[in-house]
Amino acid sequence: MRSSLTIEFIRACALEGQYEISLHADQERLEDGLAIKDVEEALCSAEVLEDEVEGRAEPKHLKSEAMAGKYSDCFFCGGEVVETAINREIWWKGKLHLIQEVPAGVCKQCGEKVILPEVAGEIDRILQGRTAPEEVLQVPAYRYPRSKAV
Repeated sequence: MRSSLTIEFIRACALEGQYEISLHADQERLEDGLAIKDVEEALCSAEVLEDEVEGRAEPKHLKSEAMAGKYSDCFFCGGEVVETAINREIWWKGKLHLIQEVPAGVCKQCGEKVILPEVAGEIDRILQGRTAPEEVLQVPAYRYPRSKAV
């Protein structure tokens, strides 16, 4: 039995901004120097290299028309995801940035966090210097003692 997850469906989700990004994936994207538009363009021009394995579960982090809320159920544990304002600490170009009150979907069961593509785009604009910081904070820095290494 073939899944409803097709390359056409993935392209449509990318074009319409109907997907979610885990905070881990978003951090990896930023570390690789990719804008969210780069990811969307790659999804829209992607080709299928190999068909899916029979019996594999369909990813839940791509939204479908049948999805009722703003966020899908947690792709990790299946729990309910609700929107919450979080603080994002992001290492970008060798500097630590704090972006406060970022809207994110947070799983009520396991705590996994996701953001929507428009949020990732706004983070891109902030990091590219299109928005001046409200304040600059000092952060204490520590070095783990070598004598305590495991």
